[in-house]
Amino acid sequence: MFFTQPEISLSEGLERLTSLLENINWENGADRLELLRRLDPLIIMRKAVKQLYDLRDIFQRDNVERLLEDSLFVVNDMDQRIRFVRFVSRSGYKDEPDIDEAGKPLLNRATPIHGAHRSSLPGKVTIIQELFQMYDANYDDDGLTHLHVACEYGFQDVVERIFMLGVDPNLLPEQMDATPLQLAMRFGHVDLTELLLINGADPNLANRRGMTPLHVACETDWEAYKALTRFFIVSEDLGQRVNMEARTLETGRTPLHLAILGGNEEVAPLLLIRGAHPNSADAKGLTPLHCICMSERNVNLFRVFRTISRQKGWVVPLDPLDNELRTPLQWAVACLAPNIIDSLLIAGALLSNFAYPDRSFFNECFESSLTGEPAEINLKMAFGLLGVIEALDIEGYDPKLSDVLTIMSLFAERNLFDNSLLEAHNWYDDEEFVKVAKKIMMYCEEEDENSYNLSFFDLIQLPTKKAAQKLMYPYSCCDQCRDQFWSSANMGKLPEASIEFCARYFCDKIARTFFRQMTVECFYQLVRPVLMLDCCEEIVDKLPVKDCLQYLKMKKVVYFLKTNSHNNPEKKKIFHRT
Repeated sequence: MFFTQPEISLSEGLERLTSLLENINWENGADRLELLRRLDPLIIMRKAVKQLYDLRDIFQRDNVERLLEDSLFVVNDMDQRIRFVRFVSRSGYKDEPDIDEAGKPLLNRATPIHGAHRSSLPGKVTIIQELFQMYDANYDDDGLTHLHVACEYGFQDVVERIFMLGVDPNLLPEQMDATPLQLAMRFGHVDLTELLLINGADPNLANRRGMTPLHVACETDWEAYKALTRFFIVSEDLGQRVNMEARTLETGRTPLHLAILGGNEEVAPLLLIRGAHPNSADAKGLTPLHCICMSERNVNLFRVFRTISRQKGWVVPLDPLDNELRTPLQWAVACLAPNIIDSLLIAGALLSNFAYPDRSFFNECFESSLTGEPAEINLKMAFGLLGVIEALDIEGYDPKLSDVLTIMSLFAERNLFDNSLLEAHNWYDDEEFVKVAKKIMMYCEEEDENSYNLSFFDLIQLPTKKAAQKLMYPYSCCDQCRDQFWSSANMGKLPEASIEFCARYFCDKIARTFFRQMTVECFYQLVRPVLMLDCCEEIVDKLPVKDCLQYLKMKKVVYFLKTNSHNNPEKKKIFHRT
C-alpha cells in the first residue's frame, strides 16, 4: 500500500494529499486515475480517525467533477468507487452553479447525478444518494432534471430542498416522458406522492402518450394500491378532481383498462368504486370486460367487477363486440380461460350466437398469454384447450367439426403429432430419468378424493386412455392448475434431454382423449357397414393422432360435397364415388 501507518494526523494527511496534486495534468485521464488510486489508501486512513478535508480548499469544482466521473465510470472496484464518492460527500463539498450576466444560475448541464442515473452501476442508488448531498440546484440535462431523478428513487428530502428553490412540480420537458408525480407513482413512493400533490403537482397532467399519473400507477405493482389510495384522498382534500376516464393517445385506454390488463386485483376495484366507467371501450373497441376475459387469473376480478357494477346500478352488457366483432366469451376461449367461460355463461352470456375463434385468433392470444420454455408452452396450450372444450360442453355447447379441426391444427402446426422422436428413443428407460421420475408425485383425480397418489414414472406407464383420464382433471380447469401441473411435475428436475419427450407424450395423451370420440364417428361413417362401431373404436385407439386429423378432414370434405350435391350433378357423382 502507499501508506502503512494505520492513522495519521490531519495536517500530515493534508500535506500528503496536497503533494499528490503536484504536476498532475487534469486533462489527462491516466493522471487522474493514478491520483484516485493513490488517494484511496489515504481515504481509508482518514475514515479511521474520522476527520475529513474541505475539498473546496484543495480542488476546483471542475476537477472534483472530473474525479467523480472517473471514479464512477473508470474505476472498476465498486468499494473504491463508493469510498471516493462518500469521501467527497462527507467532506462538506457543495456544488455552486455558475451565474449568468443577469445573476441567474446556469442549470443546463450534465452532472455526475445524471451520469450515475443513466448507468447500470452496481450500488448506484447509494451513489446517487451521496451525490445529492453535494448538489442542491435542479440541473437539467436534455430534459432530465435532478427533480425527476429524486422522484424516481424516492428521495423525499432532496425533493423538499429542490422545492425550496421554487422549482415547478409539473416539469415535463419535451424530451421527457414522465412528470415528477408520474415517476413517484410509478415506483410506489407513497409519501412523496403526497408531497408533490401538496406542492402543486397536477393529478391529471398527461405525458406525450396521454398517460396521466393514474395511468402510470395502474401499470405498476409497486405499492400501487397504497399510492393510489393516498393520491385520491389528497387530491380530494385539495379540491382537485381526478379524471377517471382519461385516455392514452394511441390505444385510447383508460386507467381501468390498464389495471385489468396488468392483473391488479386491488387497483381495478378501487377505480370502479371511485367512478371509473365499466363499459368504456378503447381504440380497438375493447371494454374492461373484454380485458378481464383475457386471463384465467381474473376469475375473482370478474366477480368483483360484476358486484360493484350492480351496487352502483350500472348495466354491463355481457356480449359487447369489439372492432373485430369479438365478444368477451370469444376472448376467454382464445385465451384459454375456462373458469372465465364458466362465469360468463352463468352470468348470462349468450351461446346462441357464439362462433368459435379461428386459428389466427388463438395464435394471437397464445403469443401474449403463454410464456415459458417451448415444452412448457405446449403443455399449457394442450391443457388449456381441453379445459375450454370442457367448460363449453358443460354449458351445452356441442363442438362442430370445424371447431375440432381448428384445435387439431393448433397441435399440428407445433409439430406435436409427430411422435417419431418418442418412437425412436427409449427416453423413459434412461436411468437418470427413471430415478427422478419415480420421486415426483403427481396430483391426479380419483373417484373419492384428490391426492398425490401416482408417481410421474407410473403415470407414463399407463395405457393411453387411463393416463389421459388421470390428466384430464384438475389441470385442464384453470391457468393456476396448469402452472401447478408444471411445477408439481417438476419438469425442471428431469434430465434436460427428456423434457421435450415428456411434453410430447402428454400432448399426445390429451389430444387423443379429446379427438377420439369424433374421430371414431367420422371413421365409422366412412367405413360402415363394412365395420361395426366397436371395431372402429379399436382401430382409432391404435391410430396416430395425425391420422385422426386426416379422417376428420375427410369427413369435412364429404360433408361439404353431400350438402352441396343437390345443386351440382358433378358434385353428386364425386360424392357417390367417395
